[in-house]
Amino acid sequence: MRDQASDEGKCLTLADLLSGPAKNWYRQRPRSTRNKWTELLKSFQIQYCGFGVSVARQYYQARKRSDESALEYLHRLNVAGLRAHLKVKDGNTKERKEHVDHFIKTLGDPELADRLTLLQLSDADDLEEVLRALDRAKIRQKKSTAGSSRYRQKALPSPAPAAPAKQVRAIQIQAQDSESDSNSDGSDTDRDEHRRIYLAANDEHSSPGEEPKTSDRELPDRRAPDPQPGDPRYQSEGTDRGRCSHCGSKKHTDLGCWRCLTCKKCGKRGHPADHCLFVCWG
Repeated sequence: MRDQASDEGKCLTLADLLSGPAKNWYRQRPRSTRNKWTELLKSFQIQYCGFGVSVARQYYQARKRSDESALEYLHRLNVAGLRAHLKVKDGNTKERKEHVDHFIKTLGDPELADRLTLLQLSDADDLEEVLRALDRAKIRQKKSTAGSSRYRQKALPSPAPAAPAKQVRAIQIQAQDSESDSNSDGSDTDRDEHRRIYLAANDEHSSPGEEPKTSDRELPDRRAPDPQPGDPRYQSEGTDRGRCSHCGSKKHTDLGCWRCLTCKKCGKRGHPADHCLFVCWG
């Protein structure tokens, strides 16, 4: 600030230089103080420079600020001790130890204070080395944490798709056909057949061009019609034909039995392709 400036200019310049809490302090001053340089300067020195307070009291009343690190506070406390003519650097062992103890008591960080107390530091130089080492350790830890988090984000594989779940239902169908023995052919009797049909639902669809699975022994997908009069099979078997050797039914011959059929659609045995009950439940 130039000495040639007017008192009003000095007041305005100081107001422009202040910020944060100091700016709020300035706004609380009376208008007469803000417009008069000598009073404004004196008020500022009392508030921020310890004007009117002994240097020894400034040292013993010092406390670590929230916006400064422990190492910065140590430097400020060393300066306050030197101004108070305390031998914080070149005094005897007791004087140097008292300076370290005063720093620990006014640090305002119980965890760090306990760690420093256990070290039994003898002077400010040893204390400064310890604080520098702690700062370096914090910096390394931050870098390591940031690097490991980035590595985990890159190395984390995408979750594998869940295996397709198959839903299988079993439906038991009871087919009851009651026919009188007095029918014209006289060969059919009442029959009760229980068939179990498995309906499988697979979320995975076959890839394009993939043919359904079939067995080596693939039979026609339609039931062979029952022999009619005039058919050699009909004549050979006669009207009193026996039961089917595969399922025991009198409704059809061995050649017309579904039990030996293999479906072209689902690959299962027991029904032709046009009667396939394979249903996708996905």
